[in-house]
Amino acid sequence: MTDANIEERPRKAWPALRIPDVKGYFIERRWRILFRTFITLFVLAVFWPFVTVLVPAGQSGVLYSPLFGGTALTRPLPEGLNFILPWNKVTLYNMRVQVRKTEFEAVTKDGLHVKVGVIFRYRPHSSTIGRLHKAVGPDYALVLLEPAISAIVRGKAGLYSAEEIYGSKRDELQSAIFSGVVDPSNHNLIEAGSDPNSKSDIAVRSMTGVASVGKSKLDYIPLVELVDTLITNVTLPALVQLAIERKEEQQQIQQEYEFRLLREGQESNRKRIEAEGIRDFQRIIQSGITDQYLKWRGIEATLRLATSENSKTVIIGGGKTGMPLIFNTDDSSQRPAAVAKPKQSPSKRPPVRSDSFDMSRDDGEMSIDIGDASPSPKKSK
Repeated sequence: MTDANIEERPRKAWPALRIPDVKGYFIERRWRILFRTFITLFVLAVFWPFVTVLVPAGQSGVLYSPLFGGTALTRPLPEGLNFILPWNKVTLYNMRVQVRKTEFEAVTKDGLHVKVGVIFRYRPHSSTIGRLHKAVGPDYALVLLEPAISAIVRGKAGLYSAEEIYGSKRDELQSAIFSGVVDPSNHNLIEAGSDPNSKSDIAVRSMTGVASVGKSKLDYIPLVELVDTLITNVTLPALVQLAIERKEEQQQIQQEYEFRLLREGQESNRKRIEAEGIRDFQRIIQSGITDQYLKWRGIEATLRLATSENSKTVIIGGGKTGMPLIFNTDDSSQRPAAVAKPKQSPSKRPPVRSDSFDMSRDDGEMSIDIGDASPSPKKSK
């Protein structure tokens, strides 16, 4: 068969594509579209608060559905935006560590009534928040924690005296209270707190048998974590507290006296060692000190005093030692003016014998006064 024998078939023509006139469509039906959009937005705005719930950070929601089984035990609502049916109800629980302070009354071992102030920190389990809501409710701290801690405080405080609770045994009592509250044998739905960053806090526990509460002991699951308990204050009766304070004061005074005795003993040893050193020093230099050496040191001191600004009159003493005597060492600016006295006649002035040296003359000469040279009158026989 040749190419000439092949009949040329006519090509089939494809129909032209019809592009819808979108603009014309919207223009033609614009009022209907606007009305439907307005109705939709209005219905959404009216029903939006009933179909959505926003769970804040650090909280968890418990869903209650009246048409589908009541409280949801296994699926708490996480943080963020959640969609629900309009007839459902959500209760929010704070999953962060919370603190509560209260005061309990107790009786000590010696029969005294005391008030123990306790601060405890706690938080609910994120996996069992549905069961907590169904079995206890939002006031779980008042229903579960406070009665359990109060019972343990009364029981443990009876093992200690008032003085021990007030003083040395407070930390021991604090640890005993925490251990007693979180003891699993109590079945008080409280357990010891775990690390907030641990995986066990985020993972949802197996809730098999949770709905059938009370079937067996295997269904016991703690609902609340107790992080710690702290004793803030212990209030004793006024007379007992005053007596304990006086006793502590006397103990401190006794320790103060012991310290004083120790200090005085050390001071006595110091003085004894110092006296021995002075005695040895004097014994060593005693052989080298002579009268000529002392006289030479006295002359040096006299010269230094004579050239100082405050020295005015230097009188060399007589006798064997010849040590100086210094008078009128005050400053001349502070010395009061001399009062003129009437001169006495030479005949009436009594003779005075003096062996002093006058070194204060302006002419640089030293005068020696040896007393009155006139002969003394002879006695008549």
